[in-house]
Amino acid sequence: MIKKIALAFVVLFSCCSYGQQPAFKGEVKLDVRDSKADWAPYIRKKAPEGAPNVLFILYDDTGLAAWSPYGGRINMPTMDKLAADGLTYTQWHTVALCSPTRSCINTGRNHNLNGMGAITEGANGFPGYSCQLPPQAATMAQILNENGWSTFWLGKDHNVPETDLSAGANKSQWPLQQGYDRFYGFIGGETNQWYPDLTEDNHAIEQPYGPEKGYHLSKDLADQAIKMITDQKSANPSKPWFMWYCPGANHAPHQAPKDYIAKYKGKFDDGYDAYRKWVLPRTKLTEFNPMPADQTNTADFVRPWNTLSADEKKLFSRLCEYDNTIIMYAADNGASGEGSPSGSVNENKFFNGYPDDLAENMKLIDELGGPNTYEHYPTGWAAALSTPFKIVSGYSIILCNLSDNLIRNGTLKVQVSPTTPFAEAISLANISSIMSCCSPVVEPLIRILSPILISFYSIKNWTILGFEKW
Repeated sequence: MIKKIALAFVVLFSCCSYGQQPAFKGEVKLDVRDSKADWAPYIRKKAPEGAPNVLFILYDDTGLAAWSPYGGRINMPTMDKLAADGLTYTQWHTVALCSPTRSCINTGRNHNLNGMGAITEGANGFPGYSCQLPPQAATMAQILNENGWSTFWLGKDHNVPETDLSAGANKSQWPLQQGYDRFYGFIGGETNQWYPDLTEDNHAIEQPYGPEKGYHLSKDLADQAIKMITDQKSANPSKPWFMWYCPGANHAPHQAPKDYIAKYKGKFDDGYDAYRKWVLPRTKLTEFNPMPADQTNTADFVRPWNTLSADEKKLFSRLCEYDNTIIMYAADNGASGEGSPSGSVNENKFFNGYPDDLAENMKLIDELGGPNTYEHYPTGWAAALSTPFKIVSGYSIILCNLSDNLIRNGTLKVQVSPTTPFAEAISLANISSIMSCCSPVVEPLIRILSPILISFYSIKNWTILGFEKW
């Protein structure tokens, strides 16, 4: 019996091995000196000479009217420079939640085709909502990796099913199994910026040092990104790299170093009603307002600023003073409304249906943004930062989802034009748009015999601020 089982294993192993072996095109002679080796199937592809590096920075929960290039009050000098020298998109639409949008960008496929009809915590047994990326959906990293790029992922994931989060779980949906050479960040939807739940590659790690020594997740991610690129360049300087950089900043908990908070002291004390009134004409002046002229009223769920108590105004103003990171590229959905009408010093109260108490929150007003709070701003700020729209992250009843920030660097002189076409997040994963800058032919990665076929709408062909071609 044991011999039969052993023979069955040998036959099975032989069949599997045979099916995976490339055809041998060399020659095998009796004398090795007359034989010819065939290494061709095992030579790694190289990217075209001069192929570009690709840095995609994706922020979380950011409204269109938050940052300076779109008329907002938050100063983004590096982003302003990218906007001045490159391309600013005005009609780039995302899904209303982070997991679906991230899967769209990463694969170029509709979120329901990816099984990401909801965030991973909302997975169910119905089509399009499994939160399991199917084998047909190759990621940008897999295609670029197969074509000679190094691939790095830093920061937020939130595309791994909850059942696969533990150390002993299946890791087929983790970044390293999705085409990324390296990963450093957090697998879930959010984490504490001072004490994060960190993962490096395929295993959990402790943070390298604590906030008492200057630790903050945003700084750590930047340091790790530099290290990954430095390591790669020291070993293979001619090899291009692709980096998917997804900070936890802008998503709750809104925690930032004191010097960043100090820069915005008093900047939002006039309240969210005043901010919306101030920023609305600025979005129109910058041609980033596709809404009708009469679209000025606030969302119904926002409490008027002049009805708030003095303590509420003080607390709500401070809750909006969150971290302003220097470099940005895109946002996955609008400003988050998960803070409730009153905001919170501990966002976990919202998730557990536990009401916030103003008096208790006021005790921590001077600690907002620090290691002792886990705060989220009120829904009024979410609506104000999403101007000119009336809706916030999590809802998709206006303009077929959310119109979000997207800026790309470049060398062309931008001519402002109000005419821009409608496009969605899936357009960004058209790999040929990235690689055809240096190579007209890119071989796609076919993961199974019958892949899902999607017609990509290339970002190269968008009419962007007056340019017919990029």
